[in-house]
Amino acid sequence: MKSTTPIDVSYLCKSVVAGAVAATCLAVAPTAEAQSLGRKHDITFAADRLFGFYGIDTDLDPGTDRDMTSYGLAYQSPIGLFDVPRLGIDFFLIQQLSIGGSIGWFVYDPDAPGNNDEDVSGFIFSPRIGYVIPFNAEWGIWPRGGLTYASRDRNDVYHATAFTLEAHFYYMPAPAVGFMLGPVLDLGFSGERRIPGNQDADYEERLFGLAFGMFARF
Repeated sequence: MKSTTPIDVSYLCKSVVAGAVAATCLAVAPTAEAQSLGRKHDITFAADRLFGFYGIDTDLDPGTDRDMTSYGLAYQSPIGLFDVPRLGIDFFLIQQLSIGGSIGWFVYDPDAPGNNDEDVSGFIFSPRIGYVIPFNAEWGIWPRGGLTYASRDRNDVYHATAFTLEAHFYYMPAPAVGFMLGPVLDLGFSGERRIPGNQDADYEERLFGLAFGMFARF
């Protein structure tokens, strides 16, 4: 059985990570050399998936499958496990080859009747490797891939693991600051929904969309 659920824009999401990292990216001084991204020993700090447009498909067994659409800014509450802004860090081991990951969390109040003042909280962690292909000093593409683990907790507990692929085009208007835009894909292959006092259910989630982020290079 399939159902379609639009995102509820009335939720308030307290995404501390995204705001803090965005401010860091904007404040960093452009002191790096005017060279393309991906030099050996470069380090980048990023606000990943600050906003985007996502299609989300979930399988719950036993339960109801759902197709959903998510879009919005960093402070909008997520409707899935993977459409969450996060803090990223990547280190270039050698020229153009990066290793790193991202981490994020959120807490929000659903503000729905009968919620008993219970907040929804979640956590996400995604190790990854990547390879930068610069077009010139300002433009390029940065494909990355890895695994993502995410969980969400309220009355019930969801958790899922996925293969993650990203292909971000980037633009660096200054040597130390860049912006990213590109497709993202999370292919869930394992997960579970736990409901106290009820039967546990197998859970898988898949996400495909277009995401925007920004980073600072050091």
